[in-house]
Amino acid sequence: MAACIHHIVPQQPRDEAILAQFTNGRLNVTPHGPSQAAPQFGCFASTNVQDVRKKHRRILAAETDTMEYVGYNFGKNASRSTSVCKYMVGVLDKKSGKMQLHDAQVFTVRPKVPGSEDLTQLERRELSLAEKADNLTEVFGGAKKKRAMESRIRNKLGEDELDHVMGAAIQLAKKQPSLAQNYEDFSNNDEVSFLPPFDKTASKPEEVFKLHDIIRPSHLEMLQSPARVFMEASKEDIEGWKSDSQYPSYILRHLRILPSNMEKKEHKTSCLMYLHYLLILFHAKAKDFSKKELFPVDIPKAVGLSILDTFTLSAINPKSSGKPLRYMPSRLKDKLLSYIIILSLHIDDFEVNLNQLLPDLRIPSRRCLSHISTIGCKVQTSKRKTVLGTETARVVTLPVPFKLPDQAQRSRKRHRNDL
Repeated sequence: MAACIHHIVPQQPRDEAILAQFTNGRLNVTPHGPSQAAPQFGCFASTNVQDVRKKHRRILAAETDTMEYVGYNFGKNASRSTSVCKYMVGVLDKKSGKMQLHDAQVFTVRPKVPGSEDLTQLERRELSLAEKADNLTEVFGGAKKKRAMESRIRNKLGEDELDHVMGAAIQLAKKQPSLAQNYEDFSNNDEVSFLPPFDKTASKPEEVFKLHDIIRPSHLEMLQSPARVFMEASKEDIEGWKSDSQYPSYILRHLRILPSNMEKKEHKTSCLMYLHYLLILFHAKAKDFSKKELFPVDIPKAVGLSILDTFTLSAINPKSSGKPLRYMPSRLKDKLLSYIIILSLHIDDFEVNLNQLLPDLRIPSRRCLSHISTIGCKVQTSKRKTVLGTETARVVTLPVPFKLPDQAQRSRKRHRNDL
């Protein structure tokens, strides 16, 4: 097969074949159509044949009925691949079965916008020291140095895009309305930014944080459909979910002791399913937010969007054509943890066994205890009898009248938690 291939060595640079790639996509050319005829090409060579740096310079121009294009094999607009790769074009003779290989140059051809800077303006622009070094590397550097330059330029572009995303995210976060504006009793936003609405004059724990401020009544009704799997779960189903770690252990414990009253059973299973969704979001990593489906497919769309809008922010991602990029800052993760604890209080009639909830949170015990105290709850230790004997249970309660720790006390606890 090797004998059938013959390499034609070009005598002069103008003998090389020309390949063009258009940055705005593949042209929709109709060879025989009057409106979209094939573009007309022209190649212009440098007349300074004595200068070793300039004698190989070429400019490829193309023109259609509606657009002009231009490409260079030198300078900032040249294709970087030509400096580290060698391109060839094969011409096959079907009758003889022989192929001739011709050296080729690749041009990256861009649309020429009226008013944009032309070649002379590009040449007159003062180059930085790094740009001058890159130009020298491109002309005289070895393959290893050229690859290193290519890698550095690609990484620099990635850093610029990341800076753009983070800048947009910071600006969006600054524009978020302060939750303190909705509560006249508190002038410090830090006191309420991590809590749902509350009533400090309530006489009962269930009236301090009302359930409808955690789960909208309409959403609670929507959750009855996905929660039916809990309603109809058998002991075998629960044991299977436990062995597969399909649901949190806290939820599986409650499925074994559901109320017999159908209305109360529907209510509790709906709350447990909502808690399941909150825990999924609580454990989500940064890469998970780019997934199309963060939650299970059975989640009602309105519920999923409401959860994301409450506990995450979004910024424009330039890599995905303006698609929003979701992320969760630490203050919103603290808010999500508050909602999980308070919802667990409603599920457990305001006496939550922290020993059962803590494994599903997967956070240090010290951090969890600090947060519980910060949101105005108390942790009491009590001895409880179980089938395995006596255990020391840490029970989370919500005392009334409701009172948040003062600012200095909360700051000290957060400082100890960060140590």
